[in-house]
Amino acid sequence: MSRKNIFGIYLAAGQSSRMGSDKLRLPVGPMNLGNYALAAALNSRLG
Repeated sequence: MSRKNIFGIYLAAGQSSRMGSDKLRLPVGPMNLGNYALAAALNSRLG
């Protein structure tokens, strides 16, 4: 059985110019919005 490596890339949002503030820093529960996807990637089996 061959083992495949799975890699991930964390793509951050743009300048949030339409929103007027950095959406990655918006508080959502205990973390900022941008931290949820990053935390999921770090806690996964991605290489």
